[in-house]
Amino acid sequence: MSQNFKNSLNYILAILIITTGAVLYIKDIKDIKNIKDKNVLNTPKNTVNLELNYEDALKKAKKDNQNVLLVFGAEWCEWCKKLENTTLKDKEVIKNIEKHNLIEIHIDIDKRTDLAEKYYILSVPVVSIIDHKETEKKKNVGFLDSKAFIDWLNK
Repeated sequence: MSQNFKNSLNYILAILIITTGAVLYIKDIKDIKNIKDKNVLNTPKNTVNLELNYEDALKKAKKDNQNVLLVFGAEWCEWCKKLENTTLKDKEVIKNIEKHNLIEIHIDIDKRTDLAEKYYILSVPVVSIIDHKETEKKKNVGFLDSKAFIDWLNK
């Protein structure tokens, strides 16, 4: 191969890498702009009692005498994504959350470090149920499939 040809290939490869990076960056920016509350993770769309803000969830819990289901996760956590995309979208899980009259909120531990510290979140995913006074009623650390989540909820 001639030196000119190698230089041309390197140039084309560099352009492809830069273009790909730019496209991914723009996609990430659009995703960030679409998030309503930067303190929460992407949340299931079909959940009835879903709040996007921790403080609002507590106010609603106090007003309506409900408990709050905290779902702690992080954008980099694959098990968190699996919990949100499978378990928490399962129709039976949603029915059980509704049956227990829980207000659901998803919290990104990297954006709400104050809450991660308050509830001693050392790894994710974590699901926890608290009352309106922020007293923890129960907690599970780690991924739960639909059946295990329902069993945990009904204990």
